[in-house]
Amino acid sequence: MAARRLLTVICYDVSEARPRRRLAERLEEIGVRVQKSVFEAWLTERQIDALVVEVRALLALDDSLRVYAVGTEGFACVRSLGPAPPPSEDGYYLV
Repeated sequence: MAARRLLTVICYDVSEARPRRRLAERLEEIGVRVQKSVFEAWLTERQIDALVVEVRALLALDDSLRVYAVGTEGFACVRSLGPAPPPSEDGYYLV
């Protein structure tokens, strides 16, 4: 049985430019940037855990990373204004 994918919202506050850029580049590989430091992606719980472990090394003590998994009910309530489309569940994104 395939693992359930969740709409995942990832946001960060990283003070130093180089680790902030590296984090943003990694998140652009897996999701859609919806604001400067906010991304959305469809991920399994295992992928979320692996991502957190992977990017932990980029964060300084005063930096923060938040990952929110939005369930089906929450996704149905998503409203979006502006140019960033919500991520497509099938992995393809509108450009």
